[in-house]
Amino acid sequence: MEYETIVQTISTVGFPIAMCIALLWYCVQQGKTHKEETKEFVASLNANTVVLQKVADKLDNLQK
Repeated sequence: MEYETIVQTISTVGFPIAMCIALLWYCVQQGKTHKEETKEFVASLNANTVVLQKVADKLDNLQK
């Protein structure tokens, strides 16, 4: 291959490659953020489950 052909190929496909790398980085960052949010949701859900169980227990005691 000639030098000009290589430079032309890099110029032609350089932008799409750069965008693919940028999108890959964005997807990785989104994955990390989603993982952190999911941990927070699980903690909140567990806390709500405990409170709901306490309310259900108190309602059962009132019915008896």
